[in-house]
Amino acid sequence: MINLYDKYILPKVSNAVCGTKPVMRQREKVVPLATGRVLEIGVGSGLNFKYYNPENVNELLALDPSEEMWTLVKNNLGEQNIDLKFIKGVAENMPIDDRSVDSIVITYSTIPDYHAAIEEFRRVLKSSGSIIFCEHGLSPDKSVRRC
Repeated sequence: MINLYDKYILPKVSNAVCGTKPVMRQREKVVPLATGRVLEIGVGSGLNFKYYNPENVNELLALDPSEEMWTLVKNNLGEQNIDLKFIKGVAENMPIDDRSVDSIVITYSTIPDYHAAIEEFRRVLKSSGSIIFCEHGLSPDKSVRRC
């Protein structure tokens, strides 16, 4: 049975919330640091794509479990000239070769089993590679937490 909320509503709401100006400013700070063969975890609707530097990135592996989110990618692709490959999957069990990735980018992704995901990051990342992330968490400000 198709969950209409997950298929039609959640992708658009996530894209709107994750595309706000403060969030996009944070993406703009970290995403350009990626180099080489890049694996983006939880690519969603591709909000990071415009921040990759095509002079530094030769391939982008875009991992996400939601094919519905991918339908929004065309709106966020921009004019990037980067070899882009979509991979349906989750961070805890990635169909990526061992030691084959130069950079892993994670921004505002929800990973249910982060212990398993970290083991996968270790497996796929080259020894000289880097993990670049910007994540959300519990705010120290009570009024923000309440919201």
